[in-house]
Amino acid sequence: MTKRRHPEDDLQARVVKTLRTMPGLFVFAVPNGGYRTMGDAMALRRTGTVAGVPDLMCIRDDGQCMGVELKAPGIIKNKDSAHIYCSEDQRLVHRKLRSLDVPVFVTDSHDEAVEEVERWAQ
Repeated sequence: MTKRRHPEDDLQARVVKTLRTMPGLFVFAVPNGGYRTMGDAMALRRTGTVAGVPDLMCIRDDGQCMGVELKAPGIIKNKDSAHIYCSEDQRLVHRKLRSLDVPVFVTDSHDEAVEEVERWAQ
């Protein structure tokens, strides 16, 4: 049997491990991805699941939030237009969050994700 690779999951695990060492920060994943049966999808939607929520949410000790959307390493060719690698649902949710003054950062890099959250968390 061939082992399946999940580079985005691997990146997310590394980012979470690093961010969880930062004092005054609570980080959690939003497990929206993956295959769902139609019944499961309907139940999730009915109970409040929203497609397009960033992969990670970070909350500072002052209550401010930030979203981090991770893409498979190497996929983003132009950092200035990283949003084009997001689904339409993701773009809609990211716009809504930003309208509420919740920043959302899209990256395919561990170091960029950590640096951006560190800068925001200051």
